[in-house]
Amino acid sequence: MYRKLTAGLRATAPRGRGLHFATRRRRGRTRIWDEMLAPREPMNPNEPTDLLEAIIAHFLHPVRSMRAQIARGGGWEESPWKLWGVLAFIAVVGSLIYGATIALVLPAGGWGYAAFALAASAGAGWILFGSVLLGITRNPAPLVAHACMVTMMFGEAVLELGVLANVAMGWLLGTPAGTALAVNIGVVGLANVAMLAVLAAQLRQLHVSPALTAALWFGILNPAGLAAFRLFYPELFPF
Repeated sequence: MYRKLTAGLRATAPRGRGLHFATRRRRGRTRIWDEMLAPREPMNPNEPTDLLEAIIAHFLHPVRSMRAQIARGGGWEESPWKLWGVLAFIAVVGSLIYGATIALVLPAGGWGYAAFALAASAGAGWILFGSVLLGITRNPAPLVAHACMVTMMFGEAVLELGVLANVAMGWLLGTPAGTALAVNIGVVGLANVAMLAVLAAQLRQLHVSPALTAALWFGILNPAGLAAFRLFYPELFPF
């Protein structure tokens, strides 16, 4: 039976390529796909003409971008300052927009107040988290900063889905405040999962275990951010 099967396969395979033609073809496609998705080397996000391409490359390949940053030396002089500036701008503006839309579905406070509270609390949480992460892991500050900047980009991408949901619930559907609060908690939770996964994958390149990353995330970043948000936006917390 085995001989008949292999003989049939040889008869139907393209001439000169044998039984492994299909396997080689699949492997070739995989290599081509990897080359198409791989960011151009060397990635130079400091060049203005390459900035958009660099942002997309870092978003699609956060681990590869961290490896490239390590290969460049990981110092302040090799740091992608222009990329960091754009990512910081995206993080601040994205948090402000999401915070403003919270006021559309929750009655406490105005949109400007809610925007400030969310952006300020997120910033406070990241600053404390980054400081503790640096103190415990002793990794170079530019590499830790790079990992955090790239991670924030993923969180903002998820939060913008929350912006669309809040606009729909507040202006189109008239969703009750309790339901809207549950939706926003779910959005923030999804953003946390996405950011934690991306950050842990990057920090593994710096020999930081995912368990330690998760412990610091849930032990430092989330409590600090929640405490700051409660401080800045007490109207949202009746207890």
